[in-house]
Amino acid sequence: MKQKTSGFTILEILIAIVILVVGILGIMAIFPKAIDTASKSVEETYAGIIAQSVIDSVKLGIRETKVTKAGTDTAYFILQHEGVPDLDTLKNKDYTQENVVAGLKCTILMPVGTNKGFLYPKTLKTPLKASVQDDDRVKYNTYISDIYAFGTRPAGQGQTVGVSYLQNILQGQGSLNTGPQAQLEKLLVRKDPYLFYGFTLYIRRSTLNNPNQLSDNLYRIEVGIYRNWWNRQGHKNNKPKHSFIYQISF
Repeated sequence: MKQKTSGFTILEILIAIVILVVGILGIMAIFPKAIDTASKSVEETYAGIIAQSVIDSVKLGIRETKVTKAGTDTAYFILQHEGVPDLDTLKNKDYTQENVVAGLKCTILMPVGTNKGFLYPKTLKTPLKASVQDDDRVKYNTYISDIYAFGTRPAGQGQTVGVSYLQNILQGQGSLNTGPQAQLEKLLVRKDPYLFYGFTLYIRRSTLNNPNQLSDNLYRIEVGIYRNWWNRQGHKNNKPKHSFIYQISF
């Protein structure tokens, strides 16, 4: 008498395979979302670190380089932070003289005696006078034409790889094989997290609890953090990806 052997039919095997595939696909669908969430978390962390370092530099600049002109609305300080140009121009010069600091993007003129807000970087003209400046809020909300951008200083060279070069790399132009490009490539290999970051400052007087009453010495500073910024009208990265608001006294 033959003994009957038990096993799986083809239909049962196919059903099992379908269930297994559906389960695997469900698990795989989670990974892109998890990676995206982790990437955003890392970016927010970097942005927070940069914003805090910027506001620390603002406080330091106010404490050590604050200049006020008696009887006028002129009050400014020198911003010293990575990505801020023109600092070398001030070496061994008297930054308390308006004709020395005018035109330098490291000069931060405070909006004293006005309800307008100032966006930096900007190039100031002589004489420095807050009341003649325009409110830059619209510009900050729509399109940024200039930022304080981080670059890298190639070994043995005196100049920094500037914003325009980084823009070309972001647009897929240029090569990473020779010259300064090779130096940038080495930096990219090190995965420097701050390479394509930059920032702006939007400063206006604080209103405290009454929106119609401006504070005389308290200011609201909004630090806008940018990633992969480049100077092109309407480009999506010309708006801040992260904004951090601080209150400081001046």
